[in-house]
Amino acid sequence: RHDHARLLEVADLGVREAALTGEAEAVFKQAELLLEADTPVLERQNCLFQGTEVVRGRGLACRWLAWPRFPSRGPPPASQHARA
Repeated sequence: RHDHARLLEVADLGVREAALTGEAEAVFKQAELLLEADTPVLERQNCLFQGTEVVRGRGLACRWLAWPRFPSRGPPPASQHARA
């Protein structure tokens, strides 16, 4: 399983995914892509992955969290947003 975040917007966003794929070249991401649900995780051009490196541009992504239910802590945040 790879932790990932779904891109919401990008501006010339290039990401080096060598930690996952071994490829040294940057992959350019596209937030507007709609992919089939069964698209392999590492082929999702509309996602960012933990352990990768932004080498160019910028973007906004949303990461959905799985959170155990602990009544004493109240409701968890539904998502985290990050700018790259």
